[in-house]
Amino acid sequence: MSAGIFRWFGAAFAIAIFAYVLTTAPVVPSEQTWPALALPLFRVVFAILLWVRLHRLGRRPLMVWATPYLLPGGRRVTLGQVLAIWQLFALALAAGLATPIAAGACFACELVVFSRTYTRSLEDVLFQAVLFFLIFVGAGGHPSVDAWLGLGWIDPFDHVLARNVWWLSFALIMFSAGFEKLCSPLWRRGLGFNYFVGLPHLVQRPFTFLRQFERFGWMLSWTTVIAELSLLPAALLPEARVVVTLVLVGFAISLFVVVDLSFIGQVTLLVLLLFGSGDAAILLHRTPATGHAPGASPLVLAALALCAVAIVGVTEVPLGFARRFFAAVSRFTIGVIPNRVFTEVQLYGIYIYRVVAVGADGTERPLVQTFLDDGSQGPLQRWEPRVYLKFTYEVTDYCLRYLRDGEQRAQSTSHYAAVEALMRAAFAELGGSGAFASKVVLYVRSVEADEAARSHDGRFTMSDWVGVLECTVANGTLGAPVHVSVPPPIRNTRRLA
Repeated sequence: MSAGIFRWFGAAFAIAIFAYVLTTAPVVPSEQTWPALALPLFRVVFAILLWVRLHRLGRRPLMVWATPYLLPGGRRVTLGQVLAIWQLFALALAAGLATPIAAGACFACELVVFSRTYTRSLEDVLFQAVLFFLIFVGAGGHPSVDAWLGLGWIDPFDHVLARNVWWLSFALIMFSAGFEKLCSPLWRRGLGFNYFVGLPHLVQRPFTFLRQFERFGWMLSWTTVIAELSLLPAALLPEARVVVTLVLVGFAISLFVVVDLSFIGQVTLLVLLLFGSGDAAILLHRTPATGHAPGASPLVLAALALCAVAIVGVTEVPLGFARRFFAAVSRFTIGVIPNRVFTEVQLYGIYIYRVVAVGADGTERPLVQTFLDDGSQGPLQRWEPRVYLKFTYEVTDYCLRYLRDGEQRAQSTSHYAAVEALMRAAFAELGGSGAFASKVVLYVRSVEADEAARSHDGRFTMSDWVGVLECTVANGTLGAPVHVSVPPPIRNTRRLA
C-alpha cells in the first residue's frame, strides 16, 4: 500500500468514527452520570500546572521570543508581559472565576505566544487543546467562584457535545501518534521502546536497566502502538475504552518518570483520568453515555466539519494546498498537528548541546543546562517546559544545514535565528555577573545509533564535545556568533531528508 493511500485510509477511518460518535453514539456521560467533582478538579489541577509551566517559561524568555511583539500603534509587548497576564487568567481559571472567559483568554495567550516561537511540541498541542475545550465543556461547576456567585449564565454552550468533541480530539492526538509510528520502520520492527529507553541523553539513570530486556521492549513497543491506535475505535464500547485508558495511563506515567517529559505526561494523565472516570461511571451505573438524543443537528454538523478538517491536516493526506489550509485551521483551533514522537527523526542522528561562559582566565560556567557534561539529563529536563529540550532539534538542523549547504546558507535559516536566541538566553542567565565572561561558546555532540547492534549498551554512540559557535563579550554586551569549528559528522540521520 502506498503512503498516500495509507494516509487516505487513516483519514477516512477517523472521520467515520467521529461521525458515528457525534451523530449516533456519544461516548461522554451526561451531567447526571459523570462524577460531579471530576471536571472541576481537572480544571483546578490543570490550571495549576499551566501556571507552573508559565512561571518556568518566563525564566528564559529569549528562548521563546527573541524580540518584543509590535502592536499596530508601534507599542512593544514583551513576552514577560504576556506571561504575567496569562498567569492571572490561569489563576482565574483555577478559581473558576468567569471560567469560559478565563479559559478563552488563556487560549488566546497560547496562540499569541506559540504562534511566533522557535519551537512547537506536543506539550503546546496538549495545553492548547485543553484550553480550547475548557471554554465550552462547563468546567465552572462547584467548587468554583462561578457556582458561588450564580454566574452560570456566562456559559450557554452545549456541554455534552463539546465534551464528546474533546474526547474525540484527544483520541485523535493518540491516533496520530500511533499512525506515525506505523509509518516508522523502527517501530514496525518492534524496536521503538528499546531505542527510547536506550537514549543516553534523555532517560533518567535509575531506568537505564530497562535496556537489557529486548523481548519485553518489543512487547511494549507494539503495546504502545496498538493502544494509541485503539483509543479512537474504542469509542464503540466503554469496556474497551477503560482497557485502553489503563494502558495509556501507564504510558503517560512513564513520560514523566522514565524521561521526565513532565508536562506532557501529566496533562495526558489528567485527561485520561478525567474521561476514564466517565467511562467508569457509565459501566457502574449501566446508563447510556448521554442524556439527550444525538442527531445530525446544524451544530453537530459544524463540529464534525471542524473535526474532519483537523483529521485531514493531522493524517497529511496528499491534498496540496488544501491540506496545508486544513492543517492551519486545526493549528489555530483545537491545536492538533501530526504527532511524530520518538521516531527515527528524534531518537538518533541528532546533536545535543551545551552553552558555556568562558572567563578571561579560562574558567568555565555552564549555562542553559539541558544536558550535562557527560551528555546525560540536565536540570532543564526536570519538570521544565519542553521548549528547552526542543532546542536540541533547532541546533541539530542548523548543524546539518551547515554540513550540507555551507555556512552562508545555514545562517539564512530559522534554525540559525533559534541558535542565536539560545546563546543570548544563555548570556542573560549571567545577569549582573556578565562581566565575568569573555565569550560564550556553543558546544555540540553527535548522538548516533548502530541499527545493527544487538546490545543496547553499544547501540548509541556519542562524539566528543566540539565548540562550533562563539560570541565574544565586550563591555557586558554579547557579540554576534562566529563559527570556530565544523560540527562532528553524522553518518545516519533522518532529518532534513
